[in-house]
Amino acid sequence: MSATTTPVTTPQHDTFADWLSPILVKELRQGLQTYVFAIIFMGIQATMILTFGLQALISDGTGQELRDVDWFFWAMIWGPAIIIMPLRGMSAVTTEHKAQTLELMQMTHMSSFRIILGKWVGIVVQTLLLLISLLPYAILRYFFGGVNLTEDLGSISFIMLASMTLTAITIAASTLPGIFRGLVSIVVVWTMIGVATSRVFGGGSWGPFGVRTSLDSWQTILSLILLGGSYIVFCLELAASRIAPEAENHALRKRLIAFAVLLGSLGVIAIVKINSWGSHIGASAMAFGFPILLWTVVDALTELPNPNPHTYSAIAKKPWIVRRLGMALHPGWPSGLLFFIVVWGLYFMGLVIVDRGPSGARDQVLIIPMLVAGWIFTPLLPLLWLKNLKQRMVGFVGIQLLCWLIYIVAQNIVYRNGTGGREMSAAIGAIPSCSLYYLMDHGMTDHLTKSLVPIASLTTGGILLVLIFYAFREFRLMLRVERVARTGDSI
Repeated sequence: MSATTTPVTTPQHDTFADWLSPILVKELRQGLQTYVFAIIFMGIQATMILTFGLQALISDGTGQELRDVDWFFWAMIWGPAIIIMPLRGMSAVTTEHKAQTLELMQMTHMSSFRIILGKWVGIVVQTLLLLISLLPYAILRYFFGGVNLTEDLGSISFIMLASMTLTAITIAASTLPGIFRGLVSIVVVWTMIGVATSRVFGGGSWGPFGVRTSLDSWQTILSLILLGGSYIVFCLELAASRIAPEAENHALRKRLIAFAVLLGSLGVIAIVKINSWGSHIGASAMAFGFPILLWTVVDALTELPNPNPHTYSAIAKKPWIVRRLGMALHPGWPSGLLFFIVVWGLYFMGLVIVDRGPSGARDQVLIIPMLVAGWIFTPLLPLLWLKNLKQRMVGFVGIQLLCWLIYIVAQNIVYRNGTGGREMSAAIGAIPSCSLYYLMDHGMTDHLTKSLVPIASLTTGGILLVLIFYAFREFRLMLRVERVARTGDSI
């Protein structure tokens, strides 16, 4: 008698939700059912209906009444899209930690990036629904107010891009320690409210961010899309790296993204040189990419090495030349040191190419990158010996705050007593971070260039030599782990 077998049936995708990512469906269901979204949606609709309905009823046919409330229309878009909805990302990961559901989601074999991406898309879709609900009022302004509908749609699209970028930033901030989350919230809210208030009550023709005229150029539109896309991808990857298990090598992705941003900035400089455009375009490209490079470099230099062979598998089986270049992409501060040298050298080269100013400006191009490098190196030796410190970025910021306090005390001693200038200069210069704080406080002075910079340069060079000495032992361990990942042998 043969045993009966139960046929295995493939799952049927009967509903639209079955075709979407589970984390996206979860975020949309929870987000659309929250009181925050419902109140915002109904409040916007009620306010728009009352305002534009009454204005349309009393209109004299010229459309001046609707143009008078132009600022109000954009304020109703600004508030939810730029401030309220992105700030919901501040609790995207913290709520999962509090509910202890993050580990359960990772057990479903979803990668950390898919989890973060689902949370980001969930908030972005809710923001998009709010903006789409305002399109009828934009059409109403076109018929009764005589405004340019194409410009309005372009401005709304740009606001949506800004909202997507800010949402990615806040989601990345939600994975940081509490003090960093608070600082990011203050900066985002203060900046957005300040810009919005200046545009609403500053008079003149209204346009979101004041960019209506600048959006006429396709180069500007492409630059904004690439800039926003770079920050979105980097912030999502940063957030994913902070919730990922150690076996996932997010150092590779983060550093490749930062390197791509740097190459893009250098490409803009090359195009500017070829077409003889203004040097401010290349300088802007370098400035906009600097936050990504700075965070990646600091994160790489404060990261502990990970001897897990699985994290090396992406590069271990590549050709020899790729493996050697990949030494700068492995997790850990030794490879981060190589990454820093390459990135900082290319960035410095870009600054030199962009600069066309007088000799004083060229001195700034030479001095500022060196002082920033010293500022980055200052906390590395204490962190190197504090191997049990888990929150490495918190330790980095704490040491920088200590250096800032030392600088404040040294400056007060000099100003109050009027003596000890040389001793205080030596103390300030011996701590490279203090030299950068002096530059930010006093500007490019002779005392900085002739006294502090030489001492800070020697200190920075000494720190670099110590780091290289310690890195050699770590590199030998990295090569052994890479061999294990390639051949499967034991360490």
